[in-house]
Amino acid sequence: QGVQTRSMGGGQKTGTQKEIIESRGKPPMTHPEYLESRKGNQLVLGEYRDPKTNDKVLEIVKESGRYHEQHHVWNQKHSEKFLDRGNAVKNDTIVILPRDVHQKDGLKFIHGDIKKAPVPECPRQSLTQGVSNTRKGLQESGYDVKETAEKLLEAIKKLKESNPNFFDKK
Repeated sequence: QGVQTRSMGGGQKTGTQKEIIESRGKPPMTHPEYLESRKGNQLVLGEYRDPKTNDKVLEIVKESGRYHEQHHVWNQKHSEKFLDRGNAVKNDTIVILPRDVHQKDGLKFIHGDIKKAPVPECPRQSLTQGVSNTRKGLQESGYDVKETAEKLLEAIKKLKESNPNFFDKK
């Protein structure tokens, strides 16, 4: 499997996650080891489908021996619904997460129960819901509270820059 998450297409020329993990010659880090080794840089933001982000993913995979995925801080279901409603939105701000954290409990752990929850009409409420679910899942997974808050604030700023005035709507 390559850098790409379940929702990404394409390939990565520098080796797949599976190849990197198999060539490490040592077992993958446990989650507590992972968090300790990445203290101060537990959460890495990136841009969806960006080659620089893919390189960051591969770096982290090499260090940790764990599969990783790109998690949209603003829920994809929500941004797609706003597109369907005729809004021009861009949802490319992601945080790189270990696959087991991202996929835990059928994605509900990090995304909340998005299949059952209605998409809010208000863009700010939609973004708040995504950030809140992400924060809750990260903190329950042992991520540093301060770093989580700082990175999610940075993600919000990036999303607002990508979507000028959109999140000001009520």
